[in-house]
Amino acid sequence: MSGYPAQAAPLVCLSVLPEFADYVQNIALEVYRMAVHVFHKASIGGLQFEAFILDSEPRISCRDPYRNQCRSLALGVSYLRFFSPDFPSTGEEGWWFAKYGQDALIDLTKLSQVQVLELAHEFGLPFWVAPFGSDDFYCMAAFYHGKAWDGLKSWVHAHPRIAQKLSLGTAYYLPCWYYIAVGLRPIFEVKPNSERDEYLAQLGRHGSTFYIPQHLEPVPVQTPNGSQD
Repeated sequence: MSGYPAQAAPLVCLSVLPEFADYVQNIALEVYRMAVHVFHKASIGGLQFEAFILDSEPRISCRDPYRNQCRSLALGVSYLRFFSPDFPSTGEEGWWFAKYGQDALIDLTKLSQVQVLELAHEFGLPFWVAPFGSDDFYCMAAFYHGKAWDGLKSWVHAHPRIAQKLSLGTAYYLPCWYYIAVGLRPIFEVKPNSERDEYLAQLGRHGSTFYIPQHLEPVPVQTPNGSQD
């Protein structure tokens, strides 16, 4: 009977383990690609970001190759926020992507402030305005001012049947994204708030309700509750 000697079999198994692991990883990636529908990508500061639809909900993921981590959050409910190191759950000063502006779930501390601005422009991500708390319309409206929104519209028109089927589900944080993409609903517009606009101006974020001008960088300031923002 031809083949490897019995004592060599363990060595053969060990030699193919890395290839088998790569194979399994590729299969898992294909399953992931079948389950989600990516409509925008960007690589910023070594981090890989994707905007995609999963179960009718537009989301954003961040893959950190240095830490071998990948996390995702729903769009339309999450904010870019600068946390001080003593904030619970962070332990490190810098920018985070936080659900409701409070739950720091995606670590962006590796990014410079200019790179965070680039991320905001790419995916339509609002900055947390601490004194005014969570504002659903403010957060939803920001998405429709980013490049990812153009990507979603293009994806909807390229895959009309899939998009329409997904629209039948419930999108809690970006409702009506499909109907807005096909022109059946108007884009969400942020509610006027002179106090919020003035606060943004004090942060150097004037010129746009959502984004800091390219030539400026946000400066963490003391908010009324004593925390940094």
